[in-house]
Amino acid sequence: MSVFRTKGMNSTNEEVLATVDGEMCAEQAEKLRIIRSHMDILDLCKANLESLVLSAAEKYLPQLTLL
Repeated sequence: MSVFRTKGMNSTNEEVLATVDGEMCAEQAEKLRIIRSHMDILDLCKANLESLVLSAAEKYLPQLTLL
């Protein structure tokens, strides 16, 4: 994984670098940092929500195994 990509991106390093087309200015780099930070926070929220759903469903496991 490069500094331009996150684990969920389908684009290759070459594709990302081709769209940047040259040096990134400080403003672009900061925007990218904010976006990547936001994506990390969303991943954390997703994991927390999944954990809550699974813990709520735990008491229904016997019924779920019947399905």
